[in-house]
Amino acid sequence: MWTRTNAAPSRQPNSAFVVLIDAPTHSEVLLEPMNFSLGDFSVLLHEKPELSEVIECEIDVLNKVSEGCRMTVVRVEEFRAGQVPHIVHLKSPLPCDSLPVFEHFRPSGGIG
Repeated sequence: MWTRTNAAPSRQPNSAFVVLIDAPTHSEVLLEPMNFSLGDFSVLLHEKPELSEVIECEIDVLNKVSEGCRMTVVRVEEFRAGQVPHIVHLKSPLPCDSLPVFEHFRPSGGIG
């Protein structure tokens, strides 16, 4: 698990981001998800993963970390034709809103 005190500078959480993804097997830096919704999101990766590949990661929502998440690659697109990075679409095998880290996104209160 990474924390503010033991992380390398490139993996430091930035309080400006609400959600960060730590997928050390696929990125040397923390990832900021795009098109984020409960259960799926997209990230930019330099190396193209295989479809159906499972990526183990930690998800940090407002500095609450959910460890041991397993996201499945459901689609890979080129960001720009013939260039890296790749837009990688990931999906959780279980409803992400069931994870404690996503309590901020439940309909009862929204973010905050």
